[in-house]
Amino acid sequence: MKSKKNIYILLPVVLIVWGIIGYKLFSAINPSTGLQTTPTNLVDFKPETIENEATYTLNLNYRDPFLGKNSAAKKQSTVRKSSSNHPKILIPFPPIVLNGIIEPKVRSRKTMYLVSINNKQHFLSVGQTVDGVTLTKGNSKAITVRFQKQQKEIPLQQ
Repeated sequence: MKSKKNIYILLPVVLIVWGIIGYKLFSAINPSTGLQTTPTNLVDFKPETIENEATYTLNLNYRDPFLGKNSAAKKQSTVRKSSSNHPKILIPFPPIVLNGIIEPKVRSRKTMYLVSINNKQHFLSVGQTVDGVTLTKGNSKAITVRFQKQQKEIPLQQ
């Protein structure tokens, strides 16, 4: 009778101990996702400004130990001859007319301009080049085009 009494007392104690061990193993293998940590200390980063920065230069005018000569070779100044003998051929600015503007509803798209160059109509956006004519700037009233290093502003035709 005494042995059954010990079994009834020790069995729940053993089950509780093994339950605690099992719970710790299970919680270590599967951490709970319900707890989310948020950073509590948010500090703005302000870099320090360096007022006086020391600059150094290297003196590379020393003797080469293998050749026995100074490594700094004397630089010879070269004179470039200008090619003023060739006359530059200037092509006149082609006839350019701004016929219309297509502004997109979405800001991420580029504005298109309907431009007539040499009586041929082209859709251009800023930066595009057709027949040597580059569209550099544009707004709702006029565009600026570049042709052979010359810029010209073209107003919108009504």
